[in-house]
Amino acid sequence: MTSSPEPLLTDSAAYDYDVFISYSTQNKGWVRGELLTRLEAAGLKCCIDYRDFRPGAPAIAELKRAATTSRKTLLVLTPDYLQSKWTEFERYLLQTRDPLNKDLRLIPLLKEPCALPEDISYLTYLNFAEADDAGFAWTQLLTALGKPPDATPPLEEIPQNWLLAHPYGMPPHFTGRVAERQMLSCWLMQDLQHPLLVLRALGGFGKSALTWQWLLQDVEPRQWQRVVWWSFYEEQAGFDNFLRKTWAYLMGQEPGETPLRQQLEQLLGVLQRQSVLLVLDGFERELRAYTALSIFMKYT
Repeated sequence: MTSSPEPLLTDSAAYDYDVFISYSTQNKGWVRGELLTRLEAAGLKCCIDYRDFRPGAPAIAELKRAATTSRKTLLVLTPDYLQSKWTEFERYLLQTRDPLNKDLRLIPLLKEPCALPEDISYLTYLNFAEADDAGFAWTQLLTALGKPPDATPPLEEIPQNWLLAHPYGMPPHFTGRVAERQMLSCWLMQDLQHPLLVLRALGGFGKSALTWQWLLQDVEPRQWQRVVWWSFYEEQAGFDNFLRKTWAYLMGQEPGETPLRQQLEQLLGVLQRQSVLLVLDGFERELRAYTALSIFMKYT
């Protein structure tokens, strides 16, 4: 007599844990430190071997219990993880239940550059191996685990006289990108010959996160009292609405029946007379020429 595999729990079933963390003990410093701390700070209930496996129970049985009673399983991929025979067995056990990962319960996290085996390479992984993408990767991870970062930043961080029409949902504890932020600051404060800066990269490279962090942390509100952040990725955020909202912000009144062409001409006139910083996130949606583009403009 053969026994059938234990059924997978459905999304409506109750899980003991939100996520089980599968990792190599060679990487325990980062996993048990930053990763576990940040996941639990986001309100996720994590299962991890050194703390949640029952003393005296067979490790294989505990691994099976963790995978079955966790809503998601996170694979922390490094060369050490892939070279370990134990984690290889662990991985096979996890993938046997859903080989094609149709339920998206298995989430690969690439912590260090390594050649992925075929049984993992077909899955879309979260890239933590590139330091410049760390902020975006944390947002992706928390979102995949059902705890996306709050899209509304604390009000005290936003100068009241700035028009930040579409606040960016930053991950907690954003770090890095120091060189890029310095480049933006040098352009803003020192490059008087170029009022326009285009920041171009493929989608997902963290342009929005970088720019939002730079804007709130590095731009001096007392010097730049007029700032507009507009995201063309948002619904109903086309150029007509951008023009109307920005015109009203800088003019101090609604444009009313003023024709769009006249609004544009008047807006350009104001920009030439005032010190204004414009950040146009996702402007390629208006230009329809590039896959990823952000526009910065300053008028002094």
